Amino acid sequence: MRVIGVALLCGLFCCSVIGPAAAQVYKWVDERGVTHYGERPPQGQQARPLETTPPAKPAAPDAPPVKPRASEDWQDKNIEFQRRRIQREQQAEREQKEAKEKQRRCVLAKDDLRQMESQRVYDLNEKGERVYLDDAARKAAIEQARQFVARTCP
Repeated sequence: MRVIGVALLCGLFCCSVIGPAAAQVYKWVDERGVTHYGERPPQGQQARPLETTPPAKPAAPDAPPVKPRASEDWQDKNIEFQRRRIQREQQAEREQKEAKEKQRRCVLAKDDLRQMESQRVYDLNEKGERVYLDDAARKAAIEQARQFVARTCP
């Protein structure tokens, strides 16, 4: 029984607090021209209901900058993380392409060296005719190809 009384008392208190906050306010002018405000309009007077919501406060011109909310800060950090991830992926892709190109150049250089060692080496003259290298020139060309392979291949 005591619990019900306490609950009833709390409920009445809440209604008494909420009631005035939600009450309508009226404005009227009496016969002498004086403006009055009240919760109930007077009998025989024309009263106008007023809106009771408080106006929004404008921001002060010298107010400190508004700190971003935690969700905005998290979003900024996430965007920065994604940007760095994309940059790392692009860098890795560039390095992979460079490594493949270096490997391709190495294979070509080794093939050229094998051909020079196994076949007669020639050059083309101004007329487009083959001019075969003598033994000394061939050895010099092979040595040059070996040096290129050493520089190009790991």
